[in-house]
Amino acid sequence: GQTPLAAGIAFAQKYNGTGEVTVCYLGDGAVNQGAFHESLNLAALWKLPVIYVIENNEYAMGTHQSRSSAGYPLVKRADGYDMAGITANGNDIDDVREKMWDAVQLARTESLPSLVEVKTYRYRGHSMSDPGNYRTKEEIAERKKESEPISLFKERLYKEKALTEKEYEEIEKEAVMEAEDAIAFAESSPEPEVATVFEDIFAPEDHCPGRPDRGVSSSDRKLAMAVLTMREALNQALSEEMERDERVILMGEEVAEYQGAYKVSSGLLQKFGAKRVLDTPISESGFSGLGVGAAMQGLRPVVEFMTWSFSMVAYDQIVNNAGAIRYMSGGQYSIPIVFRGSSGAGLQVGATHSHTPENWYANVPALTVITPAFPDDAKGLLKSAIRSNNPVCFIENEKLYGFKDEVPEGELLTTIGKARIRREGSQVTLIANSASTHVALASALQLEADGISAEVIDLRTIKPLDIPAILGSVAKTNRVVIVEENKPFAGWGAQVAFEIQNRSFDDLDAPIERVTGLDVPQPYARVLEQAVMPSAERVTEAAKKTLS
Repeated sequence: GQTPLAAGIAFAQKYNGTGEVTVCYLGDGAVNQGAFHESLNLAALWKLPVIYVIENNEYAMGTHQSRSSAGYPLVKRADGYDMAGITANGNDIDDVREKMWDAVQLARTESLPSLVEVKTYRYRGHSMSDPGNYRTKEEIAERKKESEPISLFKERLYKEKALTEKEYEEIEKEAVMEAEDAIAFAESSPEPEVATVFEDIFAPEDHCPGRPDRGVSSSDRKLAMAVLTMREALNQALSEEMERDERVILMGEEVAEYQGAYKVSSGLLQKFGAKRVLDTPISESGFSGLGVGAAMQGLRPVVEFMTWSFSMVAYDQIVNNAGAIRYMSGGQYSIPIVFRGSSGAGLQVGATHSHTPENWYANVPALTVITPAFPDDAKGLLKSAIRSNNPVCFIENEKLYGFKDEVPEGELLTTIGKARIRREGSQVTLIANSASTHVALASALQLEADGISAEVIDLRTIKPLDIPAILGSVAKTNRVVIVEENKPFAGWGAQVAFEIQNRSFDDLDAPIERVTGLDVPQPYARVLEQAVMPSAERVTEAAKKTLS
């Protein structure tokens, strides 16, 4: 649903003090979606200048409202959110104008939302292919006779001597000509060029994405360093970007008063205030969609999921809105938004809290997917993600929040889409991301003890993949093991294997090996959880298999 977008647009209007009002139209069927209720709650809670207009034409496609909605009238749903509920006769233009004026004034002068139910009737089908067999022709004829709005307005103007029949005929003739001209224009226009299918997926970037030395290279230790945990590095990135750009806001469950479920937002509420650091209700669809709407208006929201497992509730907002609006609008909108939060298994949080979701979102063309493994990349990549003009899924691993390592002091922007060689080697390449990078590094030490030289590539970004870095290493070692915490089917590792086989088959001296999580829901018991996850021992065994 797109009702949360309207709340986000209104949020940005209020944030920027424009005095504008957002109006969101929806049908009577949409009032039963969770996103609708989440949007109303957020609009009322944050006092947003938005008007939700229900065009109640009695039918949601072919389902009459009596078979889909339990409460009448629909406007009563405003009562649950302590917001104004207004009813208008949708067949009376003056009544609609008067009631909408009241709603606009409420939004503009008091920054309060309202729900307007406009009662009308749908005379035509839901679409051109609608057979209409769910109602009788007699029903339609009767409703047209008693309440068709153009006829009612015309007769009233006749009685008031404000319109003559001749004038009406001229108006109707002009309207028909305008419609026919539009149809003719559409039918005579050329089909789009096939090459344009790749346009308007990404917005142009307008910042330098990173230092050259943060790309495919070993760690640079010449810079002044500070030792930070991943948590501290992320916090530093958020603080620096919020200080640099007042358009950057942070929202999510427990990010303000509680300072984040993993304390990533510690101190940010005190530093930047409640206008920019916002606790949300438990309504992922609502607040993620609100973030998308705010991004459409030029803000740069950072939306935190307490865990990426909960992002499934917001999948529609991330994929269909953040991931498609620029394309659907022909490039009229950019969506500079970052979705971030914890992910991964290994800490006994059960099957519903242990997902590693990069594969879900890497399949969406317009989304960038980042999975940092070290504190320096967590900071540098998050800063670059916030400055990006495109939507980013920034997927942190819960096990790594306390991991410490050196982070360069001062401004740090890391190039998005570049892998990093964490350990150089000559006999086998271990390709990993996020927490699996540390598994691969542990395996490399085991292999070294057995006289085997392993190169470890930390992908850092899953979408886009750094194909040149991968192929360059394969050309050197001629053997590959892919390490992925995710399940094996349709994982990013399968894509990497395809790219290698398709582009560098002649460089391979052995079949590609994959070490993944086992294809089962994540167990809770520690011994079972560890058994299904990639381990250094499994990676070492796979590497030796390529050398046998």
